[in-house]
Amino acid sequence: CLGQLFLKIKAIKNLGKNTIVIVTADHGEGFLEHGLFLHSDYHEEIIHVPLIIRYPDILPQNMEVNSLVRLIDLSPTILDLVNIKEPYKQFQGVTILPSVFEENNENELTCFGGLDKFLVEELPTYYVRTDSFKFISKQVSKSKISEELYDIKRDPKEKDNIIKHESKIAHRMRECSFMWQKECMNLRRSIIKRKKLTRLKIDQKTKDELKALGY
Repeated sequence: CLGQLFLKIKAIKNLGKNTIVIVTADHGEGFLEHGLFLHSDYHEEIIHVPLIIRYPDILPQNMEVNSLVRLIDLSPTILDLVNIKEPYKQFQGVTILPSVFEENNENELTCFGGLDKFLVEELPTYYVRTDSFKFISKQVSKSKISEELYDIKRDPKEKDNIIKHESKIAHRMRECSFMWQKECMNLRRSIIKRKKLTRLKIDQKTKDELKALGY
């Protein structure tokens, strides 16, 4: 289906050169690498997804960028590609174009993510990912938190939890996670003005459609 779409774009004069094509995914899937199926945790098989961007007049061809990129960086990047410079305060992402055009295309970007109890009725889980390390914090009960730390460059499949041996790195990444959670809460408050949220009621037809999609 993508091939048919690309052929149609190519067939229209100048459209192929002026169309931004982005191929990516919202998440990967676990196949028991860490004891779980589907995508309910934050190991690399879940969060490391493909990203291919094509824009012939602007972006170089056949170039691989080594820096970390987050899905929240795509919107600012698209605006940058079409030369819209208006800043949007609600964006937490940044344009990735500097990483594309700089000779040393590695950056110091930190990736954050998690399952927020504010939005779902489950115990929260958070992760912090840098170029070298991954920190995962899981609240397994109301009084217990499980933490993991991996050296991604040495241990890309995250088999060796080094949390007990690298307490300083774990502390620094834990503090980063707290700062990110605080930033998210402040952003949420600035967007959602109401003090009290009401739960949305979903009719049976919508429930059935969601169930048909696997939710």
